[in-house]
Amino acid sequence: MTVPVTLGETPAGQGGQGGSTIVDDGILSGLAVQPLDRALRGQLHVPADVDGVVVTRLDRRGPMAATGLREGDVIVEVNRKPVTSVDAFRDAARSATDSALLLVYRDGATIYLSLSK
Repeated sequence: MTVPVTLGETPAGQGGQGGSTIVDDGILSGLAVQPLDRALRGQLHVPADVDGVVVTRLDRRGPMAATGLREGDVIVEVNRKPVTSVDAFRDAARSATDSALLLVYRDGATIYLSLSK
Protein backbone atom coordinates (compact mmCIF):
# COMPACT_ATOMS: atom_id res chain seq x y z
CA MET A 1 0.00 0.00 0.00
CA THR A 2 1.30 3.44 -0.90
CA VAL A 3 0.39 6.51 1.10
CA PRO A 4 0.95 9.87 -0.60
CA VAL A 5 2.60 12.52 1.55
CA THR A 6 2.85 16.22 0.77
CA LEU A 7 5.43 18.32 2.58
CA GLY A 8 5.07 22.05 2.88
CA GLU A 9 5.08 25.02 5.20
CA THR A 10 2.33 25.90 7.62
CA PRO A 11 0.41 28.95 6.36
CA ALA A 12 1.08 32.16 8.27
CA GLY A 13 -1.16 32.58 11.28
CA GLN A 14 -1.76 28.84 11.65
CA GLY A 15 1.46 27.77 13.32
CA GLY A 16 1.03 25.05 15.87
CA GLN A 17 -2.73 24.72 15.46
CA GLY A 18 -3.69 21.39 17.01
CA GLY A 19 -0.14 20.27 17.77
CA SER A 20 3.01 21.18 19.59
CA THR A 21 5.55 23.64 18.27
CA ILE A 22 9.13 23.12 19.41
CA VAL A 23 11.45 26.04 20.07
CA ASP A 24 14.85 24.79 18.99
CA ASP A 25 17.05 27.86 19.05
CA GLY A 26 17.70 30.88 21.23
CA ILE A 27 17.33 31.36 24.94
CA LEU A 28 13.94 29.60 25.03
CA SER A 29 15.18 26.42 23.32
CA GLY A 30 14.21 22.97 24.51
CA LEU A 31 10.57 23.86 24.93
CA ALA A 32 7.42 22.65 23.13
CA VAL A 33 4.15 24.57 23.36
CA GLN A 34 0.65 24.29 21.96
CA PRO A 35 -2.42 26.52 21.88
CA LEU A 36 -4.56 26.75 25.00
CA ASP A 37 -7.72 25.19 23.58
CA ARG A 38 -11.00 24.49 25.36
CA ALA A 39 -10.00 20.93 26.37
CA LEU A 40 -6.66 22.00 27.86
CA ARG A 41 -8.27 25.00 29.55
CA GLY A 42 -10.69 22.64 31.33
CA GLN A 43 -8.07 20.02 32.13
CA LEU A 44 -5.68 22.59 33.62
CA HIS A 45 -8.48 24.65 35.26
CA VAL A 46 -7.42 27.84 33.48
CA PRO A 47 -9.99 30.67 33.73
CA ALA A 48 -11.47 32.18 30.57
CA ASP A 49 -9.66 35.50 31.12
CA VAL A 50 -6.20 33.86 30.89
CA ASP A 51 -4.71 33.48 27.39
CA GLY A 52 -1.42 31.88 26.46
CA VAL A 53 0.28 28.72 25.25
CA VAL A 54 0.69 25.48 27.19
CA VAL A 55 4.11 23.93 27.80
CA THR A 56 3.77 20.37 26.52
CA ARG A 57 7.39 19.28 26.68
CA LEU A 58 10.49 20.57 28.40
CA ASP A 59 14.07 19.43 27.87
CA ARG A 60 15.31 18.85 31.42
CA ARG A 61 18.86 19.57 30.22
CA GLY A 62 17.88 22.79 28.46
CA PRO A 63 18.10 26.33 29.79
CA MET A 64 14.37 26.61 30.54
CA ALA A 65 14.43 23.74 33.06
CA ALA A 66 16.64 25.83 35.35
CA THR A 67 13.92 28.52 35.61
CA GLY A 68 11.43 26.21 37.30
CA LEU A 69 9.14 26.08 34.26
CA ARG A 70 7.03 22.90 34.19
CA GLU A 71 5.03 20.94 31.68
CA GLY A 72 1.42 22.10 31.94
CA ASP A 73 2.36 25.71 32.71
CA VAL A 74 0.61 28.35 30.61
CA ILE A 75 2.97 31.02 29.27
CA VAL A 76 0.99 34.27 29.26
CA GLU A 77 3.76 36.80 28.44
CA VAL A 78 7.35 36.82 27.21
CA ASN A 79 9.30 39.97 28.08
CA ARG A 80 6.04 41.75 28.96
CA LYS A 81 4.50 41.00 25.54
CA PRO A 82 1.22 39.03 25.59
CA VAL A 83 1.36 35.54 24.10
CA THR A 84 -2.08 34.74 22.70
CA SER A 85 -1.05 32.16 20.08
CA VAL A 86 1.77 29.83 19.13
CA ASP A 87 2.83 32.32 16.44
CA ALA A 88 3.01 35.13 19.02
CA PHE A 89 5.08 32.89 21.30
CA ARG A 90 7.42 31.95 18.45
CA ASP A 91 7.92 35.64 17.58
CA ALA A 92 8.59 36.52 21.22
CA ALA A 93 11.00 33.60 21.56
CA ARG A 94 12.97 34.78 18.52
CA SER A 95 13.31 38.29 19.95
CA ALA A 96 14.43 37.05 23.40
CA THR A 97 18.14 36.69 22.66
CA ASP A 98 19.96 37.44 25.92
CA SER A 99 17.23 37.22 28.54
CA ALA A 100 13.61 36.27 29.00
CA LEU A 101 11.01 37.19 31.59
CA LEU A 102 8.03 34.84 31.46
CA LEU A 103 4.66 35.44 33.08
CA VAL A 104 3.28 31.96 33.75
CA TYR A 105 -0.12 30.78 34.97
CA ARG A 106 0.15 27.73 37.25
CA ASP A 107 -2.28 26.21 39.74
CA GLY A 108 -4.51 29.27 40.01
CA ALA A 109 -1.73 31.85 40.30
CA THR A 110 0.58 33.82 38.02
CA ILE A 111 4.32 33.84 38.62
CA TYR A 112 7.33 35.38 36.92
CA LEU A 113 10.24 33.23 35.80
CA SER A 114 13.45 34.72 34.42
CA LEU A 115 16.36 33.42 32.41
CA SER A 116 19.60 35.10 31.32
CA LYS A 117 22.52 33.90 29.25
